[in-house]
Amino acid sequence: MCGISGIVFKKNNVDNHKIICMNEILSHRGPDNSGYLKHKNLLLGHTRLSIIDLSSKGAQPMSNDGRFWIIYNGEIYNYLDLKEELIQKNYKFYSDTDTEVVLNAYIEWKEKCFEKFNGEWALSILDKKENTLIICRDGIGYKPCYIYEDDLYFSFSSEIKSFYCLHSSLNFNLSNIGIIPETLSYSSKTVFTNVSQLTQGRLIKINLHDNKKKVLRWDYPLHNLPKIHSSYKENTKNYFDLLYTSTKLRLNSDVKIGTSLSGGLDSSAIFTLLNLLDSNDETKKNKLDLSPIIMNYADMKSKNEALELSKMYKRKYKIIENHDEDIDQTKNIISSLETIEEYFMQFNLYKHQSERGIKVSLDG
Repeated sequence: MCGISGIVFKKNNVDNHKIICMNEILSHRGPDNSGYLKHKNLLLGHTRLSIIDLSSKGAQPMSNDGRFWIIYNGEIYNYLDLKEELIQKNYKFYSDTDTEVVLNAYIEWKEKCFEKFNGEWALSILDKKENTLIICRDGIGYKPCYIYEDDLYFSFSSEIKSFYCLHSSLNFNLSNIGIIPETLSYSSKTVFTNVSQLTQGRLIKINLHDNKKKVLRWDYPLHNLPKIHSSYKENTKNYFDLLYTSTKLRLNSDVKIGTSLSGGLDSSAIFTLLNLLDSNDETKKNKLDLSPIIMNYADMKSKNEALELSKMYKRKYKIIENHDEDIDQTKNIISSLETIEEYFMQFNLYKHQSERGIKVSLDG
């Protein structure tokens, strides 16, 4: 993951320190590099976690013509196919990143490009010539994008806490206290006043001349319903092919990919597919670590299944004992995740993955 942020100054003079502050708060999302761009009353910031093309050519904010600039958090899994299509249209590429593919795709197809993407993202693209800015989120809402607005600022960010760089405090919206995070997410709300979420499958277009905004819908799920065959056998084959291809597409990486295993349906299916891809020589052997981490938590009912599957594929597993956190650890995890839902085990799991030198974990 990376961190993106932006500030439109409505009245005040542009203050670079505010975007630098936002980058610092988001640095845990992108520890490899950071940068920012100033354009008139706009600041854009980015913190980078390098996954594809680890060179400085992938630094953001990114432009290849000086007019269009992008900050981007996510991954487009079909970017190589799109890149080839754009090369046929005489586009030149100066890096191997999917970020540059996204940028050129927008230049070529504008908002229609998002319909071509197979992936997950939150991004912003500035057109310096037209003095417009778009902020877009994927159709499922995998990648976070929060919006803050008052009389002084319009701002967006990957995390709510970075808005403290605009003001020393955020006020609670008492109407939303007690509503579970999942419900707030579905309604694009948060527990804070003036803070909302960009709805999945939507984009905001801002005219920087007058700060007027339009919210546009680009994603229509009913236009892409899966085909259902009358034959159970055919449906089974199609489902397997979709899972196999989807897993393979997610293996494009210049860093090590790892996995975890709970013994449940999702993680077992993905672990099996990863081993199948590996046996078919469809993976980068030096970039894939199939020794799974197994979190052993209280009342875990599928631990034996996880162990048996690891042994079946002759993979050396590592069992991590789950422990209750003390109050300080709990506060740190809630601050990092910005949710009180039950993701503590995943937090500890990925912490162990990181300690093993793994930047990407593919699991269910």
